[in-house]
Amino acid sequence: MEAFLNSIGYSSWALHFLLLFPLVGMVAVLLAPAERAKYVAFGASLVELVVSLPIWSAFNAASGAFQFTMDTPLDWIPAWGIHYHVGIDGISVLLLLLTTVMMPIALLGSFRYIQTREKTFYSMML
Repeated sequence: MEAFLNSIGYSSWALHFLLLFPLVGMVAVLLAPAERAKYVAFGASLVELVVSLPIWSAFNAASGAFQFTMDTPLDWIPAWGIHYHVGIDGISVLLLLLTTVMMPIALLGSFRYIQTREKTFYSMML
């Protein structure tokens, strides 16, 4: 598994994908017909779950350093010294998995109860 993840450069894009994909899912929910919004949101949450699962297996708990980081941080607002740099540590990997496992469950639980403004609800859930 680790050889496959290295071959696709997983550690360099996984966290960025997990941060930005909910925005893509939100736009997809807003563009979908109202009766399909819940399914689009559920599908987006499943994609997030599938992408986050290899982090658990590839995470080295013995290392105290941040993992899955970018090689070079991006300057966001250089005048203020603000840079975009993400990484994950031991507690963060657990919280990431908790979030990505609970999101599809929460969305499934809302299918019967959310009857009005579904597109708004499901886009905000993502």
